[in-house]
Amino acid sequence: MQRTFKVTVDGNEYIVEVEEIKNKQKSAEEKIQKQPSSQRQVQAQKKQNESAGKLKNKEGKEKNRKPKTLSKEKSQEKDTSKGNEITSPMTGVVLDIFVSSGDRVSRGDKVILMEAMKMENTVLSDYDGTVKEVKVNKGDSIDAGDVIVVLE
Repeated sequence: MQRTFKVTVDGNEYIVEVEEIKNKQKSAEEKIQKQPSSQRQVQAQKKQNESAGKLKNKEGKEKNRKPKTLSKEKSQEKDTSKGNEITSPMTGVVLDIFVSSGDRVSRGDKVILMEAMKMENTVLSDYDGTVKEVKVNKGDSIDAGDVIVVLE
């Protein structure tokens, strides 16, 4: 008899088909029951410790992750002596540029359209200002954090 399960590993979902074999399952259960209770307790404790270790590793990884977006207060704290820089939030390809040098932009205005993971994403301005320089062209591949527009 086959059973289908959905399993999630590190945030990725997998559909798994498992065949149930009754004879082998019974022999495994019999082996566990024949073990002295102290041995079963040791095995249960090992499993519990492994689970706790995995949970600790997962929590540690989550703490080390950088936030995806800056809060409004933090984004305004950037050094403005060199002008405000609008950076790419992700790796992708520039599809369209909505601004050029000398254009006036406000916070929330569209700056570029990019494709990332087969989805179109619009990058918005974090600042009010005048476009000093556009550092990308249509068709350019850009990485997360690359400066795409400089405002003054």
